[in-house]
Amino acid sequence: MTKIDLEQSLKNLALMLTVHCVRNTIIEDYHTNGKITDLEMMAFNKEVVDNMYTFLQVIHNPIYHIEKEVLSRNNSVFYMPVGWDAPKLNQSILKALQIMKKF
Repeated sequence: MTKIDLEQSLKNLALMLTVHCVRNTIIEDYHTNGKITDLEMMAFNKEVVDNMYTFLQVIHNPIYHIEKEVLSRNNSVFYMPVGWDAPKLNQSILKALQIMKKF
């Protein structure tokens, strides 16, 4: 994979993660119900996608190997959340994929 392919793949992944794993959640309900303005939602989306892209670059792009080492040694910058529920599979997404697989 070339540098350009990797960068584009990580950009696409950051956008997809943001829309499907962050935007299409309860935050969209808040936006729809007027608790978050269009400008606030745009700023939120931009911040999340930029953070996702940066994190993905550090984790997957070899040019950031030193930053990745720092990340793995320093828990104060990127840390595991404490007190959060363990992740589980979203059955709605899996069901939708099963339905789409049939077509």
